[in-house]
Amino acid sequence: MLFCCTLPGTSPSNPPDPPRDVYLDGYGRLIVHGRMIFPIGLHYSKVEYLDEIAAAGFNFVWADANELSPAVELHVPPRHFAYTWETFLEQARTNRLYGFFSLGYDEVQALYDGTITWDDLAVTLDAIKDNPALLGYQILDEPESKPPWGNPCFQPPSISRIGAGYKQRYPGKPTRIANTNMGVYTYYAHTADIMDLNIYPIFREGCGGSTTDVAVNMDAAVEARAGAGPVWACLQAYGNDIPERADTWPSRAQLRNMTYLALAHGAQGITYFRFFDSPGPGTIQTRELHDAVFGMAGELHDLSPVLLSTDTVFDARVHDNPDIECFIKIYNGTAYLFAINDTDAAQVCNFDFPYLAEDVPVLFEGGRSINPDAGGFSDSFQEYEVHIYTIPLFFTLVHPTQGLPACVNKELTLTAAATYPDLVKVEFLVDGKPAGTDTNPADGFCVSWTPAKCGSYQLKAVGTFSDLATIESPEAALTVYFGEGRHVWHSYNADMGNKYITDAEGNRAYFDFYESSDTDGVAPGNSMNSLHNNVHPNEYTGTVIPYWTTDTDIEAPYVGRYTTPREAVPEAQKPILLPSGVNDIAIYPPWQKLTVIAFRVPDDGDYMVTNLGIKKTTEQGFSVSLKLFNPGGTLRKTLEAWPCVPGGPHIWYCDNTLYEFPSLHEGDLIYFALDCEADTGNDYAVITFTVFKTD
Repeated sequence: MLFCCTLPGTSPSNPPDPPRDVYLDGYGRLIVHGRMIFPIGLHYSKVEYLDEIAAAGFNFVWADANELSPAVELHVPPRHFAYTWETFLEQARTNRLYGFFSLGYDEVQALYDGTITWDDLAVTLDAIKDNPALLGYQILDEPESKPPWGNPCFQPPSISRIGAGYKQRYPGKPTRIANTNMGVYTYYAHTADIMDLNIYPIFREGCGGSTTDVAVNMDAAVEARAGAGPVWACLQAYGNDIPERADTWPSRAQLRNMTYLALAHGAQGITYFRFFDSPGPGTIQTRELHDAVFGMAGELHDLSPVLLSTDTVFDARVHDNPDIECFIKIYNGTAYLFAINDTDAAQVCNFDFPYLAEDVPVLFEGGRSINPDAGGFSDSFQEYEVHIYTIPLFFTLVHPTQGLPACVNKELTLTAAATYPDLVKVEFLVDGKPAGTDTNPADGFCVSWTPAKCGSYQLKAVGTFSDLATIESPEAALTVYFGEGRHVWHSYNADMGNKYITDAEGNRAYFDFYESSDTDGVAPGNSMNSLHNNVHPNEYTGTVIPYWTTDTDIEAPYVGRYTTPREAVPEAQKPILLPSGVNDIAIYPPWQKLTVIAFRVPDDGDYMVTNLGIKKTTEQGFSVSLKLFNPGGTLRKTLEAWPCVPGGPHIWYCDNTLYEFPSLHEGDLIYFALDCEADTGNDYAVITFTVFKTD
């Protein structure tokens, strides 16, 4: 499915009016001064580290409240702070970072009580409202966590009023609310433009908690928002050594797992809590965790164009392991497959992507790639491990006979090969007409089709996506000409003793043999009426029985049955279908003339000839040719064969062209002749041909 989160009254092609310097587009993506960004942030970060934070790939921060003076100082005596909101945002701007303004709990309480007003806040807000580093307004962090529960100033109506106050007095930037209790998501879901979830699930053994809590929380918030705007995820990046605390430091694998689980369940921004606070609870205290957090910022930064793509397939069913969760982002002609091991155990997963012709790169793993097989590819996962694969997008028609000709009246399977994950239907067309539709992608897209007539066909597949968009495959040409059906006569089925070929239904087509009277045509010369039911005596021919000769020479020229079964023909020599195990016609030409097989058409109608093939059976001599002539005696085709090298294989020379013979009458002749091109001896050969009636 394609994920789309649309704000009321907006659409991707209809930006908000009047223009705003920071806003959310119709898909919930953040647009900052005309540039789309994927939010990558740190929650509670000290100002002195902003340069390091920016260099890692983060693009926004939420400053440590202990370092910033509040908008209105309510403490007596007043406290001293290192930075004001104005100086903090200037430092952020210098480092090309953005920041959210936020009120403290006591300021929200005072605003609710009337102790302060928006005019009091204006002293600070007016000073920062035009700063290009100001990303928006954080209404409050975890209002449900501030005791006592039930305090009306932290309830959704009060939070909504504060959001409306920002919109009225300082339009042009989004508002943000952060929540941590899944039980209240529904209540706070519509209080701000952005809902950020504080999800901290990594606990000590025996204390519960799992990275999958990220998925559960994201699902609940996305459902609660119901398209009202994006959900971001603020993930645990802290730990404790305090015995009475249940939480502990996440490993790099767990941190990465939480990040991609959040994205798999709809997160449109990622924040980490928290960084470089004073030593104690809630701090990135280990170098391993610091490197993991900053490494994730780099990954997300590199993936930002992909993550901003709206072509997304969540819960992608492209594999065989239920413990591996997948989602796919499509960007710039490539499918990015994110595969997440939801468990603390090692896993193996097979991915269903048939017809991949190239290795599959795995991002952020030192240049590793996977060599696919015919059905896709397989990979292993350590506990909590995430792999990101890049798969080229294609949609094409698999040739039903792998480039070989098809047989009339023989069922074929038309198959569409695709790496687009959100195809829901494929229709197959033959010469522009429907041949079948498949709506079940689970076993691949394919239909059965049986060609009823010989000839050339144009095949095409048309795919339909979940959003009803369509895609067409390139056309593929298919030649359908012979089979073992009615009115199909193969030379290897000839009854040589009685001079006829029988089709699959017993219909006979007769032929005669003779020498030509000229050197390059089929004018009748000496008839070959002597039948010999013994093995031909010539040692070069191979075993030939029976065979026909003229009355004057019982050895040559001849036409007979080659009793050595046809061997399996190498793929490189198979432009036509050459079945193995059959017995071909053996033939030898006379000196300076041709040996002719005159095929007699059994009925009126349109005919075709194809499947021409010739192979020399000796290493001696020069080239020899199989020639096809029209009923009037004009030459249609010359197929030349050469002797093999000493000790080498005997090679078939083949032609699968369809030669048309329209409007023939019963008794008309189609000629197949063997010609000794160099007028030398030792030109023994075997030949094959097919004649069929098309109407």
